Amino acid sequence: MPSGQPRRGSIGIALRASSSPQALAEAVDRLVDNFHASSTRAHRSYQLETWRRLHLAAFVHELEPPPVFPLTIESIIRVAALFKEGGFHSFDGF
Repeated sequence: MPSGQPRRGSIGIALRASSSPQALAEAVDRLVDNFHASSTRAHRSYQLETWRRLHLAAFVHELEPPPVFPLTIESIIRVAALFKEGGFHSFDGF
């Protein structure tokens, strides 16, 4: 929460965050930055890279492979199959 904000919700502050595309983008960035503790960023980066690599491998034989994001049911199933084949113990964190 940016400094100077009241402890209770403020509709005025919330609406000011939508006053321009930049202000809204900054609010979204602050929200996303707070999803996970800063101490987990390196691990999350590793997880994202692992997912990306396995996604690309899962669609290597496709003429037009889909992008990594947004996730689809098919991409989740294919990547999950590769995780299982690779002996990963936990798929949930990815």
